[in-house]
Amino acid sequence: MAFIVDGDILTGNSTLIDMHVHSNCSDGTHNPASLARHAKRRGLGGIAIVDHAPKLWDSRVIAKRFRLYRDASAHAGFLILPGVEFSLSEGHVLAIFPSYDFSLHFGVEAWDLPALSDHVRSAGGILVAAHVFRRSGLGLNSLKYAEYLDALEYYPPPQVDFLRKLNLPRIAGSDSHTALTLGFAATAFEGEVSSLVDALELIRSGHVHPVCRLPYYLRKILDLTRLLNVRFLVRMLTS
Repeated sequence: MAFIVDGDILTGNSTLIDMHVHSNCSDGTHNPASLARHAKRRGLGGIAIVDHAPKLWDSRVIAKRFRLYRDASAHAGFLILPGVEFSLSEGHVLAIFPSYDFSLHFGVEAWDLPALSDHVRSAGGILVAAHVFRRSGLGLNSLKYAEYLDALEYYPPPQVDFLRKLNLPRIAGSDSHTALTLGFAATAFEGEVSSLVDALELIRSGHVHPVCRLPYYLRKILDLTRLLNVRFLVRMLTS
């Protein structure tokens, strides 16, 4: 599957969702409600907020975050997919769920990719290889762990696609940490997405396309503006 440029093959009934966004629940600058408002103004049909996993993967913290995502979604009338970004020894992965009711508990037995995949899938969620071609991504490990993955995130786009032979859906998200970079990359869903379940089913069935709207390194540069935010710096230094 080719990485498409915005407008290349998008149809009128496509839904564009940025599948990798961070809020101030972890290391982003904006709260979920603000992100929803900004994304809606950008013409996106939804976002996935996948804040970094808290210390010790505390399920109570994740559940509290999901309630914030739910409330922001309801208030804005805008789709927010709830998720978590996990930093594993194998590489970063995104767990995205079909409900805001988070009830999983992560013991040490879940702290590897196969076990985490089982946990996430048991709750109806999907596991995505995050920014798979970056140093922090799974990279070639995706070949080894393909059976535990439900999709690959293709942003930044690869110069050489060494994962082409994997029969896994490709999605994209900006990895935005500020409202400035929302939608720099996104996923085009074939048709309307009206619910969390719809979104995950379309990904599983491969009815999605990764879309590159603006360059990755421009996103990196613009996200550095968060270092000028005093509240953000205090939060990061004291957390």
